[in-house]
Amino acid sequence: MSEQITNEFDLFEDNDYLNDDCMLDFSLDIIPGLPEQLGLKDNQHGTMRMIVAALLDAAERGKAVAYSRRKTSYSGKRRYGGRGFTYAKILKEVQILVDAGYVYSWIAPACSPKEGRQGVQSTIYATPKLVKDCQNVKIVSVQHECIWLNGLTKKRIHYEETELTSAMRSEIQEINSIMSTVDFNVAMDGVERNDRHIIIPHVTDKVHKQVNISIPYRNPRIRRTFCRESFECGGRLYGPWQGIPKDNRKRMTINGEPTAEPDFKSMHPKLAYGMAGCPLKGDFDIYDVDESINPKHYKYSLLIAINAGHPCEAIHAIQKKLSCTFKYARQLYVEVSIRNWQIEKFIAKDKGVELQKIDSEIALDVIKACHRDGIPVLPVHDSFIVPERCEKETKKHMNRAWSKFVDTDSF
Repeated sequence: MSEQITNEFDLFEDNDYLNDDCMLDFSLDIIPGLPEQLGLKDNQHGTMRMIVAALLDAAERGKAVAYSRRKTSYSGKRRYGGRGFTYAKILKEVQILVDAGYVYSWIAPACSPKEGRQGVQSTIYATPKLVKDCQNVKIVSVQHECIWLNGLTKKRIHYEETELTSAMRSEIQEINSIMSTVDFNVAMDGVERNDRHIIIPHVTDKVHKQVNISIPYRNPRIRRTFCRESFECGGRLYGPWQGIPKDNRKRMTINGEPTAEPDFKSMHPKLAYGMAGCPLKGDFDIYDVDESINPKHYKYSLLIAINAGHPCEAIHAIQKKLSCTFKYARQLYVEVSIRNWQIEKFIAKDKGVELQKIDSEIALDVIKACHRDGIPVLPVHDSFIVPERCEKETKKHMNRAWSKFVDTDSF
């Protein structure tokens, strides 16, 4: 039996989480009144409903639901999980489910039972009784917040509402209202599609292990995620289809039609050159180097250098990415720095998150232009999955969006 990986849209982003289970994040719901039919009482915020929805969804895929029993894990998370997503409410409802015989429970010890493993979460499993009593129950996805802000530790944090956040939310909600009508699939052998997920068999790159990737496909929508406690950093768009492996995306369909995925080539390096006053022509290949350099290694090194905050950080990141010696990683970094002297202020200066803000604005521009022309589109950061027949028009929208930020065509 293959292992299953869940690429849910609203995964609980907690660096302490190490379980191979579905994380409780209140991204699913069921019909109001079901807890009462089970002889249980829900609170006014639907905490019980959302826990039961998560349990049933996980049970379909042979998974448990992991959750935290630490108060600090819920600090500032109410915006993202709703008013019922609190430490006290969740632990109370979990215990009620346990007492009623609807879940099996395992409480993680204070210290990890495995050496070198910390942050293992407690888990709950749906019992056969819960699954039987909830047959044919419809589970729906919910989105409490589409504008996310991560702190310095990469965990979601609370933020105050402003005119800016309100405007950004309205923009994403308008996009989602159109995007939610898109029906996407992966047309390839071995792929299954149930009531809520596309199940894709996949062999992992590093350990060559067979897994199943589970992608929710109903009511597709995006969220916009910023970082560093600032709405000037990051801001990229995230959706569940981005969990589909790149090779499998070539077999995607939108509303039953074959798709194309036009993209911005070398987006961040070209953005850096444009902002430095040295815009590159659309067909210029920035990764085209002489035979003395491995082009793939050069590409990784340049991208890492742009995102790094210090030369040493860049060199160590290159070494880790390529599993190479420190000496070779340093040679690559020096080569990248010399060959791209025009964008010196972008090399190892922690500019990646600023460039992400720009590429996200470009992506939003492309999406809205496509929607105006009736083109269904699913973004993947610097590329756009669209019906094959719409590829040419989408590229025109990409060029127009690019020209607003860089004085040259992108193709």
